[in-house]
Amino acid sequence: MRCGVQMQKTGRIRAFTLVELMVSLMVTSIILSAVATLAFAMSNASTAGGDSALRQAQLRHATVRLSELIGNCKMICAAPGTDLAVWTADTNGNGLINVNELIYVERGTDRKYLRLRRLSSGSNPTRTIAQLALTTTKTQLLNLCSSSTISFIPDCEDASFAFHDVAPPRTGLLAVSFSLMENGVYQRHEIVTGVRCRADYLLNAAGEIITTGDDD
Repeated sequence: MRCGVQMQKTGRIRAFTLVELMVSLMVTSIILSAVATLAFAMSNASTAGGDSALRQAQLRHATVRLSELIGNCKMICAAPGTDLAVWTADTNGNGLINVNELIYVERGTDRKYLRLRRLSSGSNPTRTIAQLALTTTKTQLLNLCSSSTISFIPDCEDASFAFHDVAPPRTGLLAVSFSLMENGVYQRHEIVTGVRCRADYLLNAAGEIITTGDDD
């Protein structure tokens, strides 16, 4: 008799009540919600961190490229339209501005990027500073020469050039400013760089290089 009672008690299975099930579901939903919120926050933090790292890398690249170009150049010749015409060096020693010695710093008609454009020509013609000051000169050169570009700020807003002393071709200090989107907010940045060895001695009172025959 005792054995039968004992077996009956041992085989009894306790079931969950409706209230207990509801409480369990509520606790589970709270935990899942917390986990989802944490995952979303971590994802946003990772995205923001990646965006910030990318922008910092672009800024470092732009600073190095511009500092090297302007610091070592022969002269900032002109600022036609939205570009800068830079005479990098007198590589052939003729005292003239040859096309293969030119680099344009471009910011686009809408001023939404910064990049360098190098020209290349087999005939390597020359251009005067007065010619380089015209916006039509670059168009003509692009039709005559091949060119290559290097982008260092591929997307920005309101890229601008400012000369802290005098305008080209006698300028020695250049400031390049632009706005970058960082974590949903535009931040203004400025890169200031100077010409280390200014070539003012090559210019006459009219701002042209003191050399005859500086034409096509």
